[in-house]
Amino acid sequence: MTTNYPYQVDLTNCDQEPIHIPGRIQPHGFLLVCRMPDLAIIQVSGNTADHINVQSDELLAQSLSDFINLPIIERIIAAWQADNFQTVNPTIVKLTPATTPYNLIAHRQHDLLLLEFEPLRPAITSLQFYNMLSHILQTIQQADTLAALFQTSAEQIKQLTGFDRVMVYRFDEDWHGQVIAEAKESGLEPFLGLHFPASDIPTQARQLYTINRVRNIVDVTAEPANLMPLLTPPADQPLDLTHAVLRAVSPIHIEYLRNMGVAATMSISIIHNGSLWGLFACHHYAPKFVDYNMRNICKFISRIFSGQLPAIIAAEEHQLAKQFSAVGETLLEQMSRSTDFVAGLVDYPVTLLDLNSSRGAAIYFNDQLVLHGQTPARNQVLDLIDWLNQQEETALYHTDKLSAAYEPAQAYTATAAGLLALSISKFTGDWMLWFKPEVVQTVEWGGNPEKAVAVEADGLRLSPRQSFEQWTEIVHAKSLPWQPAELNAVRKLREHITNVIVQHTAQMQAVNAQLKKAYEELDAFSYSVSHDLRSPLRIIDSYSEILWEDYHDQLDEDGQEILAVITRNTSRMNQLIEDMLAYSRLARSEKIYNNLDLTPIIQEAIDLVMPSQKERQIIFDIQPLPKLYGDRPLIQQLFFNVISNAAKYTRPVSQPRIEISGRQQGDEVVYAISDNGIGFDMAYADEIFKVFARLHQDETEFEGTGIGLALVKRIVQSHQGRIWVESRPGQGSTFYIALPASPAHG
Repeated sequence: MTTNYPYQVDLTNCDQEPIHIPGRIQPHGFLLVCRMPDLAIIQVSGNTADHINVQSDELLAQSLSDFINLPIIERIIAAWQADNFQTVNPTIVKLTPATTPYNLIAHRQHDLLLLEFEPLRPAITSLQFYNMLSHILQTIQQADTLAALFQTSAEQIKQLTGFDRVMVYRFDEDWHGQVIAEAKESGLEPFLGLHFPASDIPTQARQLYTINRVRNIVDVTAEPANLMPLLTPPADQPLDLTHAVLRAVSPIHIEYLRNMGVAATMSISIIHNGSLWGLFACHHYAPKFVDYNMRNICKFISRIFSGQLPAIIAAEEHQLAKQFSAVGETLLEQMSRSTDFVAGLVDYPVTLLDLNSSRGAAIYFNDQLVLHGQTPARNQVLDLIDWLNQQEETALYHTDKLSAAYEPAQAYTATAAGLLALSISKFTGDWMLWFKPEVVQTVEWGGNPEKAVAVEADGLRLSPRQSFEQWTEIVHAKSLPWQPAELNAVRKLREHITNVIVQHTAQMQAVNAQLKKAYEELDAFSYSVSHDLRSPLRIIDSYSEILWEDYHDQLDEDGQEILAVITRNTSRMNQLIEDMLAYSRLARSEKIYNNLDLTPIIQEAIDLVMPSQKERQIIFDIQPLPKLYGDRPLIQQLFFNVISNAAKYTRPVSQPRIEISGRQQGDEVVYAISDNGIGFDMAYADEIFKVFARLHQDETEFEGTGIGLALVKRIVQSHQGRIWVESRPGQGSTFYIALPASPAHG
């Protein structure tokens, strides 16, 4: 009797091995294949003589009715016709002329009837069966955490079957496996926590686990029994043993088990949401047969487990979802009462970071980027958003290893190894991002996964690895995974944001209607100021000039002083009207943005300022200035006002000096205008930017309308910039102006 395996297999092709048609069976039982409907035996396993004292070739071409009594045959035929063998399997039979009873397990394979015969073990009574299942069901259902469910189930199966080791083995998304629970004999080395590579259980084996939920390998040292003939007549095709409980084991897997020192195994599939979630993996260090009824009990335990698993997962996720839901409602309330929904997410005690386990976040909305918590640099986040906008359309993107998909992220795994990205609007490219830092993980493997094979001495065959000693791998650039409750909370936040934006849009429309009316009134006021006030002032100014030119020699000293006061205040009133009109027109004026060279603009501003300084010798120190992005007339007005202000308040100084410098700082350019003038107390630093605010009331020495710096601040704000000042009395002032460096950030 030959026992050669019909396929040449090593680890270069084991994932393609047709393990469902091995052409042989495990030898602890035997197999008969009958043609239907005449029940002629057309194929047998080559070990029948070991079980029923009838040679295999003597069985061929005989009828099944020659060996099994008629009532059993009638039940089998009925089951075959209905293709439902639940009421038949197993059936206790004695094959003539043998006297030893066997468990018969029948299957239908197209037009064939497959009959497997396994050794019979002492049957348990109905009461014993009920008590056993009742205890197991109660014990497993008492588990209220995943850890308890895993451990309890492993212990129950070990106690029930007597295996030396029972493990709960879970597959990850890449089909690598991890032992997440273990019940074992005290003297055995623990496998708990170990990982095993996906190659240990190839694809076709995993597919069979979803069909055959329980698989018992009785003795890895036993020689399999070949089928006779090897090909099934009349088509001469290999016999499909997918559903056969006696199906022989791949030689690669047998070698793998031998290398582990295991003599017998049983695997029980765990199905979750219709897919293979994991296995109960049972190991024994001596041959071990588990009969059909006991295997069915184990299958039932697996179904109890599979029913309990989603319930506990749902309970744990519900608790987390409840927590995140409360945070989401708080964020909604904050966004609703804020003028800007972004402020509602970052400017309150509860922030968008409380919506999950992230450490940092970013909001990109209306071309503005807001960073919160631990994040990559601004330019890195903007580049990441550009990359997200190029990806396939998705409202939600998440990964715990960003650098694997986006290579530049390797530079900032310390803050953003994991990414959760929510698209606010794909049309405008607006996003909300959450970042998780790298968590360096130690993964314990059952042997080095990089050395999962061994080369035979002849160098011609790759075989399973021989070492299963614990091997430690340090995993970098990976964060903790995003939980389903976190993803759902973010999806809900998107709904909240949409509602808030709709609400704010309605409010904005109402405000815009009011603004339109106010602007119309302002236009009318501006016309009145321009026409009704300027006309009398021009008359006063003209007559004052005539008085001075024609009659000043007829006036005494007091009269000349009074005329000078009239002229001076008329000029001041004209300037005040001009400043008020400029301030009111700013919001409505059309702006044309360009990249601007600031140096000539500064020189033009100085040329406009100096005529009013009479014969003063002011030293201007202009450093190299970076370019900016803005509206040229407004930028010129801005720097004219600031330089004019500096020149005015250096009058008491014998050697006045004004320094103008600038530097690139991230996405901004920051300019500094420093003077050595009279300075002021920083307690008034905010006041000086308000309309009509004047710190020095002596108008004869420091003329002004109180609008100049207010206009400066408004111009800066219209460019999405910032302005602030540093000053000390008697030591001068420095005004800092931060403006966008490029249109992408303007």
